[in-house]
Amino acid sequence: MPELWAKIDTRRASENIFNRAARVLVTAALAATAILGIMISAQSGNTGLTQSAYLEALATDGESALTLLNPAFLTDMEQQ
Repeated sequence: MPELWAKIDTRRASENIFNRAARVLVTAALAATAILGIMISAQSGNTGLTQSAYLEALATDGESALTLLNPAFLTDMEQQ
């Protein structure tokens, strides 16, 4: 019977190593994700673009962008 318990203990010990390694890797991945998320959110807040500036840019450049989608313009481009 002690031999059986010795086998069980060796299996548990090897499983504990893998479980511990998996926990460490998951924790490291979670920490890296949190750090990168904080860094990205801090960067996106410093762009200086406001919603009104975005809408102004869309209003001024929107017409030229729409002319590119005009079917008459596309046929002219294909003929050239």
